[in-house]
Formats: sequence, structure tokens, C-alpha cells
Amino acid sequence: LTAGVPLTNIGARAERRRAELDLASSRLDQEQVRQNILVAVRTAARNVDTAASLIAATRTAREAADGP
Repeated sequence: LTAGVPLTNIGARAERRRAELDLASSRLDQEQVRQNILVAVRTAARNVDTAASLIAATRTAREAADGP
């Protein structure tokens, strides 16, 4: 007595599982890219704020040095 499972079914299941894993991996990659973009935007915004503060401080110092 022998029992067999059709190979096509096993192959299809394996392909489905691989596709599910690929999808999960792609979703993780997408989330990582999203997080990287958020960090880059926050850093850029912080740099703009810092530059604006330096410009204001330099302007104040120059005006003080020029005198009345």
C-alpha cells in the first residue's frame, strides 16, 4: 500500500508560502523606507530651524556692532 501526495499541490503550496514571505519582506522594506524618510524630513526641518536661528543671531550681532 502506498500513499502519495500530488507533487503539483506541494509545489503550489511552496510557491504560495514563498509569495507570502516575499510580500511580508516587501512590507517590512516599505516600512523601513517610510521610517528613513521621516527621519530625513525631521533632520532637514531641524537644520532649517537651526539655520534660521543662526541667521537671526548673526543679524542681531551685526546690527549691534554697527551701532546707532
